[in-house]
Amino acid sequence: MPMKTINNKLKELRLRKGLKQEEVAILLSLQCTNRICRWEHGVSVPSVQNLFKLAKIYEVLPHAIYPDLFPENDHNTPLEESLLIHTYPQENGDIQ
Repeated sequence: MPMKTINNKLKELRLRKGLKQEEVAILLSLQCTNRICRWEHGVSVPSVQNLFKLAKIYEVLPHAIYPDLFPENDHNTPLEESLLIHTYPQENGDIQ
């Protein structure tokens, strides 16, 4: 049976920043690129701590790295805009 992989944007985000796997490994204090490669290929996932570090390195919110896990979010919104205060529906469904 083929191994199921987890779709992600890690390689795309890394290349957009102009970084090599080796550079990302150094930023994450990893000794080699094996984990970076496995994460990018969807064979494994980073720890929550490393996920947040990657989000900071790539200047995106963590859910933008794994968009299939959060399909309702707008992953093209820049980090600064995503952090703006949003209005949320009240219990009766009305927006404040």
